[in-house]
Amino acid sequence: MGTNDQLVDNDHITNSTADIRISNGFSFGPATRLVAGVMVVLGAFALLSGGAGFFLGPIILLAALFALTSKFGTEISLSNNYIKEYSVAFGIRSGKWQSTLMLPDLCVIKLGKTRGVANTYTGGIGTEVDASKNEVYLLSANHRKKVLMKVCNSKKEAENFARDLAQKMGKNYVPFNPKISEQTKARR
Repeated sequence: MGTNDQLVDNDHITNSTADIRISNGFSFGPATRLVAGVMVVLGAFALLSGGAGFFLGPIILLAALFALTSKFGTEISLSNNYIKEYSVAFGIRSGKWQSTLMLPDLCVIKLGKTRGVANTYTGGIGTEVDASKNEVYLLSANHRKKVLMKVCNSKKEAENFARDLAQKMGKNYVPFNPKISEQTKARR
């Protein structure tokens, strides 16, 4: 296949060597993982109890272990200009390589909001909780297509990572600015 086909259809990319691996953490939140841990214990007891537990125990154990072992991240092949968003469950990594030639920009997007927690004694806002995450994305030229690179806890960490990665990959570090079509502008 020619390079033009590679830009449109990435089905022929079957394997590449990752130069950079970025783990973005677990797929499920702490509360879900805590419940999954309890489910492992319950599934083990059900399996050991016999009877219907022989059927229910393995199902409960598999579901709980799936929640406990599910992770996600990104792999980058600098030599081939490929990227792969991957997920891991039960220790098995899956994902699909794609070309980065049509993804020229890197940016940081802040997701979530800072919220105040009310003080029950005074009725005022006692503390502010920043539940947001700063995510680094690889973007298409019009910023409509995006690929998650890394989830960071602070804006400074995300900006430093994005600048460093943009230099390594030969990409532009830019602010998020999606192009608005004429049809969308007309609706507004």
